[in-house]
Amino acid sequence: LLKSVLGAVDTENYSYGELFNEVNARTGGISYGIEVFDDAQDTDAFRAMFAVRGKALYPEMDFMFSMIREVLTTSKLTDTKRLYEIIARVRSRAQASLASAGHSTAVLRGASYASPMAAFQDEMAGIGYYQFIEKLEKDFDSCKDEIVKNLRKVMEEVLRPENFCVSYTGERESLDVVKAQAAGIKKVLFNGQKPEPVKQAPCIKKNEAFKTSGQVQYVAQNGNFRKKGLEYTGALEILKVILSYDYLWINLRVKGGAYGCMSGFKRNGESFLVSYRDPHLKRTLEVYQGVPDYIRAFEADEREMTKYIIGTISNKDVPRTPQMQGSISKTAYFSNVTEDMLQKERNQILGAQKEDIQKLAALVEAVLSDDQICVVGSETAIEKAKDVFENHYVTEIRQEYVLDCLSYALGWTNTKVDSLDEYKAKVNKKNSKPKLNLEKEIVFKDSIDDNNKHNEQKEPDYDEILNQQKEEYRQEPVNTNRQFNDNNLNNRNNQNNYNNSNGNKKKLLLLIPLLLIIIGLGVTKLFSGPGDVEVSDFYFSPQTK
Repeated sequence: LLKSVLGAVDTENYSYGELFNEVNARTGGISYGIEVFDDAQDTDAFRAMFAVRGKALYPEMDFMFSMIREVLTTSKLTDTKRLYEIIARVRSRAQASLASAGHSTAVLRGASYASPMAAFQDEMAGIGYYQFIEKLEKDFDSCKDEIVKNLRKVMEEVLRPENFCVSYTGERESLDVVKAQAAGIKKVLFNGQKPEPVKQAPCIKKNEAFKTSGQVQYVAQNGNFRKKGLEYTGALEILKVILSYDYLWINLRVKGGAYGCMSGFKRNGESFLVSYRDPHLKRTLEVYQGVPDYIRAFEADEREMTKYIIGTISNKDVPRTPQMQGSISKTAYFSNVTEDMLQKERNQILGAQKEDIQKLAALVEAVLSDDQICVVGSETAIEKAKDVFENHYVTEIRQEYVLDCLSYALGWTNTKVDSLDEYKAKVNKKNSKPKLNLEKEIVFKDSIDDNNKHNEQKEPDYDEILNQQKEEYRQEPVNTNRQFNDNNLNNRNNQNNYNNSNGNKKKLLLLIPLLLIIIGLGVTKLFSGPGDVEVSDFYFSPQTK
C-alpha cells in the first residue's frame, strides 16, 4: 500500500496535485514500487526491495532528488480522507488487472504454493494483495488510525540507511552528482532501533480455482526442477520456443481453440505451463502431461534446429535503450548472475542438438510431478473439474446487473433496476438450483471482466443496427417503385405516396444523430443511476461500441 500512497498525498511544501504537476513538468516521472529478485544460486532465496525510480535530464537532477527527499521525509500520512480515496482506487485497479491478466494471476498463485518468492509477490501484487486491500476498504472507518500507524511503521523499518542502494544509468560525468545527492537522501532516512527480522509463513500447496462469469479459462501448472536435483541449461530457452510454436500451439491453440499458450523455465528452477483464454480445462491439463513424451520423441534436422536457435537468440539479441540496459544489469547484480553464466547459457543455445532437447524430458517431468495447479475460469468448467482442486473460490463479476442497468437507462425495458443487494436477492430467488459448497469466498465487487464482457455479454452493435435501418430505408422505396413498374400503374396518388414515404425516410435519417445523443444521455444516466455503480468500475474495450 505504501507504494501507492507515496507521491499521492500532500507533503510539507506541496499538495498532491502540485506535487504531481511539478514532478511531471520537470522530470520523466518518479515512481514507487516493490522489486523482487530471485537468487540464481539458491532455489528459495530472494531479495525484496522498496524501490524509488526516477529519470530526468542532467540539469534537473538536483530537482529530482529534492522531490524524492520531499516525498520520503515529509509525506502527510494522516489525511485519512485521501487515504481512503487511494485505497478505493487501488482496489478497483487490482480487481481489473487480476481478471484481465488471468494467465499471470494463475501462474503467480500456482507458483506461490512452493516458492517463498512467489508467495511474497502474491501478497504484494496478486490475489493475496487484493484480499488485503479489499478488507482495508471495507473496514476503513474502524481501522483508519491503525492504517496510518502501520504505514509510518513500514517507512521507519524499510527506509533505513543500512538498506540503501543506488542503481544509476547515465553519463559517467554525472556520477559525482548522483553520489552527492544520494548521500544527502541517505542522511535523512530513519535511524531508530533496528526491527526484528520477520519470518515468512511457510508455503502451502492449495490447488485453487477462481471462478469468473466468463466462458474461458487460464490454466496454469507449476513446479521446480532444481529441487529434484536437476540443473538449468540454455537449451531450456530453445524448448520454450519449440513448445510455443509446435506442441502447445498445435494442441492448445489449433486443436483446442485457446487464444494462446506459454511456458517458462527460470534459473532457480521455477517453471510453468499456462494457457490463455482457453475453452478447456481438464483437456489442457492432459495436454501438459504429454509434454515429456513429446520431448523424448522430438526430431529435427539441422535446418529445423537452426530455425529454433535463431528464434531463441533473436529474443536475447535485441536493441536496448540505456534504461533497459541499466535494468538488466541491476537485475543480474541482485540475482547473482555473472557474465560467465550468461556466456555459458549462450554457448549451450548456439551449440544445441536435438539430443540436448530430448534430455529435457526428465526435467519437465520433474516440474509436472509437483502437481501445482491454479485456474482462473468459468464456473461451469471448474465445477466439472472440481476433483482437480482442493479449494474453490468465487469471483463475482456483475455483468448481469450492469447490463440490466444499461437496458433500463436506454429505455429498452420498463423494469426499473433495484439496488445491488435487492437485485442479488431476486436473482438468488429466481435461480434456486443448488450451488457448490465453498470453503472460502473471495468476492471481486463492482467489476466487469474486461477480457470477456464483449464476448460473453455482447452489447448491441449500434452501428450495425443503424446500417440495417438505413438499408431498409433504401430498399423500401425501390420495392415500391418495382411494384409500380410491374403493375404498370400510373396513378398519381401512388406516386404521391411514394414521394411522401421517401421524404419521411429522409426525415428519419436526420433523427439518427438525435438517437445517438439520446443513447449518450442514457449511458450518462446509467453512471449516475441506481445501485452503487461507479464510473471507475467500467472498463470498455476499443471493440465495444
